[in-house]
Amino acid sequence: TIPAGLMAKVDLNPGTVMTTDLTYENEPLTSDVRTVEYNVITLPSQLTTGEYIDIRLRTPDGRSLIVVSHKEVTIPNIAGVDSTNCIWLDLSEEEILMMSSAIVEAYKMNGAMLHATRYVEPGIQEAATVTYVPNDETRALIERDPNIVEEAKNALLSVLNANSELVRPGINNAINNEDAADNVVEKTEDEITSLQEERELYIESLGG
Repeated sequence: TIPAGLMAKVDLNPGTVMTTDLTYENEPLTSDVRTVEYNVITLPSQLTTGEYIDIRLRTPDGRSLIVVSHKEVTIPNIAGVDSTNCIWLDLSEEEILMMSSAIVEAYKMNGAMLHATRYVEPGIQEAATVTYVPNDETRALIERDPNIVEEAKNALLSVLNANSELVRPGINNAINNEDAADNVVEKTEDEITSLQEERELYIESLGG
């Protein structure tokens, strides 16, 4: 049995002798963490519950910016069938804001895509560094949001400030302002419809 607070770096067979080399300490759960459902992320074809992923924003010029990193994923299961497009992630308040900003900006940019990449050995591989810089509105919200732990907020803002001059100009130039608002409305409506359909399937599975 793995002690509380620890996770296995690799799959363990019955009878395996537990050593410190085979485990790593799980991240402590903070009070602002929530389970969030997303259905706008392009997923690897064989992604399964329990794997660890980065969420990346691929811009039209080919850059791959890391929005959140090293997150354990849960695939919702309805009537014994895994969802094909929805995932659950446990995110802190600042990570939720980062994801919201990245989703809106992906909608605004023709040719942009939010996608997930899998870790090969999450217990051995360190979390990737966040390289996405949110828009000014989201950054201002992060700065004043009382739900964000001060230490985490300061660490995040230092990363954003270090990358903003390199990342933001490219994102801003990729946004077609003439069509951006219409794209956001259309994509948001599609997202709501998809989530509603997923919820209806779940309710039907309970009745069956």
